[in-house]
Amino acid sequence: MASTLRSFVDMTKPHLETMQGVLMNEHVTFERSGKLVDELMKIEGINDYDVIEVAVAIIGDDSKIELLFSLPDNLKSQWIHKLLGC
Repeated sequence: MASTLRSFVDMTKPHLETMQGVLMNEHVTFERSGKLVDELMKIEGINDYDVIEVAVAIIGDDSKIELLFSLPDNLKSQWIHKLLGC
């Protein structure tokens, strides 16, 4: 019985580790999305719809997200307005 249980654990462990990784990644993505929206809401001259439009445009691209958080406020605002076509 012990060997059967050990075999089951050995077979199940990689699946549990994969599920853990997926859940952790999902949690990080959720947190980043919230921070992204918070950052976009700080930009003057854009409304709630614009925030959603820009968030959808950049949420899937890690390099764009990193750029948003690294730009100074004046460049951030200019870049977001360019993305919106303003």
